[in-house]
Amino acid sequence: MGNHAAQLFEAGRLAEALPISAETVTLQRELAARNRDAYLPDLAATLNNQAVILSNAGRLDEALPVAEESVILRRELAAFLSDAYLPDLAAALNNYGTRLAAVGRLDEALLVSAESVTLHRELVTRNREAHLPDLATSVNNHATALSEAGRLDEALRVSEEGVALRRELAGRDRDAYLPDLVGELVTYANSPTPTRCPP
Repeated sequence: MGNHAAQLFEAGRLAEALPISAETVTLQRELAARNRDAYLPDLAATLNNQAVILSNAGRLDEALPVAEESVILRRELAAFLSDAYLPDLAAALNNYGTRLAAVGRLDEALLVSAESVTLHRELVTRNREAHLPDLATSVNNHATALSEAGRLDEALRVSEEGVALRRELAGRDRDAYLPDLVGELVTYANSPTPTRCPP
């Protein structure tokens, strides 16, 4: 999140971030209408940021179509230049899946989050160090969606993978990734399925 609205969001100033985010989207649309090739990536990024801001402000129904549009645009970009835009598409899918789950559209959320995991796996094969944190996040979100959908055995298996990934990350940089590992272990321990030892 590089724009002013995103910085306000990071500072917890949601009321200020919302109108600036909306204005930024409007201006990015105007630029993309003038020169689609040049400005489409920025519009897609701005839409993804706006969806996050709207969701955190509790405006879930508004966030959902914005997140979906970001996915559509990033699919277009990734189809044109996969190496450059596949990470953005994977991130947008992760965001969209989370928004779908938040409004109870779990069947759709699972399809989207599974695709996000698949793309993140592909990215990890290209550059494990760069993309492993995002894979861990997408795996965690997919496990949560599976659990919410009542697919508990699948959720547990995916959560086990999440724990393993967080352990690897914490082994690389304990200060940065230990909180995520703890959170993953808490989620795993609170699984409603029979207790198993974490990997």
